[in-house]
Amino acid sequence: MAEYFIETALLTHGLVSLGEEEILSLWPWKDKKLVWLENGKICHGTMEEYFPLRRRAKEIKRIDREILPKAMENKENGCDRFRNYGGC
Repeated sequence: MAEYFIETALLTHGLVSLGEEEILSLWPWKDKKLVWLENGKICHGTMEEYFPLRRRAKEIKRIDREILPKAMENKENGCDRFRNYGGC
């Protein structure tokens, strides 16, 4: 089976009406499938590991592949839209 990761932009900024418990009840994966940027580093983790970033949704931005290198250099936090970036 191929390895894949799930972007977090929609979960962070698009589905704000869904609470953590509801997301967990609907989420079928327990392994590390989500990807986000934390302090300039690409992180892969579980939904529970991602929730602290989601709670700060108003403070973080969406990061796509065009701004990813600069966001990493500046040690930024963000939800990803960089799933096609070669470094991920």
